Amino acid sequence: MRVVVSGLIALVCAISAAAQPFLNTSPAVDAKLASYFDVYTTEETIDARAARAAGAGEKHVVVSRSMEGSFVAHVDPATLPASVNPVLLNGVANSDLVIKGIPLERRSLPNAKRTFLFSEYAVRVLSVLGDATNSVHPGDVIVVARPGGTLMVNNVFVRATEPDAQLFHLDEPYYFLLMVIPAAGAFRALGSGTFHLENGKAVVASRRRAALEPARTESDFVNQLENAIAYTRKRR
Repeated sequence: MRVVVSGLIALVCAISAAAQPFLNTSPAVDAKLASYFDVYTTEETIDARAARAAGAGEKHVVVSRSMEGSFVAHVDPATLPASVNPVLLNGVANSDLVIKGIPLERRSLPNAKRTFLFSEYAVRVLSVLGDATNSVHPGDVIVVARPGGTLMVNNVFVRATEPDAQLFHLDEPYYFLLMVIPAAGAFRALGSGTFHLENGKAVVASRRRAALEPARTESDFVNQLENAIAYTRKRR
C-alpha cells in the first residue's frame, strides 16, 4: 500500500503559516505604547464605564476623546515653489518614515491608566518613499499605533474613538507619514498624515483636513509627496 504524505505535509505547513500572527510585539513594547497613549485620559476608567453599563443592562460603551492636531509648519507657504504642496511638506518634515503599506492585523489595548484604548497594527510595507531611520524596507512588517480601538471588558463592548480619524481598513492600501515612538520599536500614525487609497484616489483620513485636502489620483498624490520629500532633503 502506498501512502502519500507530501501533500498533507504541505497543507499542514500552509495552515500553520497562515495561523501565525503578524503582530509580534512584546509585553515591554505594549507597556511603552500604553504609557505613550496616556495623554488620552478621561474622567473614568474603561472598567468603571463597563461596570456601570453592565449594571444598567447595556452591552455597548463609547468613549470619545480628541487630542490629534495638525503637523507643525516649518516653512512659510508663500516661499515655496508651486510644485511643493505645503500641507504635505509639513507632514514630511515632521515624519520619520513615509511609506505605502497595507494594514494586515489590528489589536486594541488599554492605555496605562485604563482610561482609553489604542490600537496596534501590523502594516506590510509595499514601498518606502522616505526613511530617516534607515531601518525599513519593502516587504517588512512594522507596528503602527494610533489612538482608538475596540475591546470587550467584562462582557461589555467598549469602543474608544478619536473623532479626527477612523480605524484603518485591513487589507487596503494606505500612504503613511509616520513618527517614531521612542524606545518602542513602533511608529505613530496621525489622521492628517494618513491617506487611504479609495477607487484610485488618495483620501486623507483626518476629518478636519478633508475639506482642505481634496482627494487626488494616486499618481498626482505620489508626485506631490515626492516633491515634498525632495524639498525637505535639500533643506537638511
